[in-house]
Amino acid sequence: MKYVLLLCSVLCAGLKSVFSKKSNDCLDEKNNIYTFNLFLFLTGGIIFLVLGWREIFPLRWETLILAVLYAFFTLSSQILLMQATKHGDVALTSMFYSSGFLVPIIFSAFAYGEYPILRQYIGIAILLVAFAVGVKVKNGGVSLKWLLYAVSAMLAAGSVAVIQKVFRMSEQKNQMYGFLVISFAIMVLATLIIMPKKRPKPKKGFYQTAIIIGLCMAGANILNLYLSGVLPSVIVFSVLNGGAIVSSAVFARILVKEKLSVRKKIGVALAIGSILLIAC
Repeated sequence: MKYVLLLCSVLCAGLKSVFSKKSNDCLDEKNNIYTFNLFLFLTGGIIFLVLGWREIFPLRWETLILAVLYAFFTLSSQILLMQATKHGDVALTSMFYSSGFLVPIIFSAFAYGEYPILRQYIGIAILLVAFAVGVKVKNGGVSLKWLLYAVSAMLAAGSVAVIQKVFRMSEQKNQMYGFLVISFAIMVLATLIIMPKKRPKPKKGFYQTAIIIGLCMAGANILNLYLSGVLPSVIVFSVLNGGAIVSSAVFARILVKEKLSVRKKIGVALAIGSILLIAC
């Protein structure tokens, strides 16, 4: 059942990726991204509230602290990712961002003794190669400012997974929905504060796409938070990132009829191989 749930999370990640790409048709003005993220967080928060309102109180102070950190790193990773793509190559930035899965694996090895075995090390190496193969860097894609943003985004994304692991290994691990409700409430509030007061009118499909992505994000957050406590980090976070490559490619082909280049096909094949080595 754990691996079935892991597969479900991978599918959520693939759907989120495809609809995120489709959302570009709705985001012709950069200020709209704040409104878009607001609806993502609102959708997720409402889902968590409906599913687990009974579990929110009494809320332990440890849960509250971790929820604040989770919200901080989630927002930071998104803002830093936006800045990195603004100052450099999008594909290379995505590769750096995806490599953030190494952070919780390293952390869990030292903190919880979850050391990968040899074939899992090989699988991780192959997965990193899969990221690199799928990237086609354009001229002028690298600068010091971009590198700082890209590495910071990667570390922030990895820290999100670390908080998930720490929470699920703690005594308050059963307060999952309370943790998520508080986290997303903070992100909604923070987005309202930083978003511009004057914003362009959203285009057709804006709200629908935001809600769909929000549903995928909610599903992934619930599943990832649960799985981080019942499976080793090397399996959870490696498979999630490698599986996202595969599921994104499959859904892109089915839903938007996007053809895979030879480079992407090789990347998908490598990702599948790495998942088999890591998880089987």
